[in-house]
Amino acid sequence: MVMAAILILGPAVAEVGHAQAAASNYNLPDFTDLVEKASPAVVNIRTTERVRSRAGQGSEDDEMAEFFRRFFGVPMPGAPTPGTPPRRGQPPQPPQGEEQSRGVGSGFIISQDGYVMTNAHVVADAETIYVTLPDKREFKAKLIGVDKRTDVALIKVEATGLPS
Repeated sequence: MVMAAILILGPAVAEVGHAQAAASNYNLPDFTDLVEKASPAVVNIRTTERVRSRAGQGSEDDEMAEFFRRFFGVPMPGAPTPGTPPRRGQPPQPPQGEEQSRGVGSGFIISQDGYVMTNAHVVADAETIYVTLPDKREFKAKLIGVDKRTDVALIKVEATGLPS
C-alpha cells in the first residue's frame, strides 16, 4: 500500500520539491512571513447609509405605483402596502432616517496615526464608515480622499499607536 502511494505520489512530490527549489533560487519571500507581518494592519471596513423616503423622487416605481392606485384602486402587484409587514423572505425595511448597513470590505493601516487605505467602491456614497481592527476595536472613520479611476480611497480614524 505504501509502495503504491509512493509510486502514485512520487512525481507530484518531486514536482513540489522542484518548485520549492526554484523559488529559493529566485529568493522569493516566504508568504507565511508576509502574512504574519502584515495581518495586524489589515482591517475590516463597514459602511452604512441613511434610509431615505422614495416618495417624491420621481422614480419609475413610484410612477407605476401611482398608476395602479389611480386607475385600479389597488397597490401595484408585489409592492408592499404602507403599514403591512414585509412578505416572507424579505428583510424588513428600517424606518426612514435610520442607518442601514450598506457595504463591507477590507483595508490596511498605512500609518500609526490612523490613516487607512481601502477601495473607493467600498466607501463610495457611505453615510458612516466603521473600521474594525483585528483586536475587535471599532472606530468611526473620516473619508480623506478617493481616486475612482484606480479604485483607491484614504480614510482616517482617530487613534494612535496602530499597527501599520
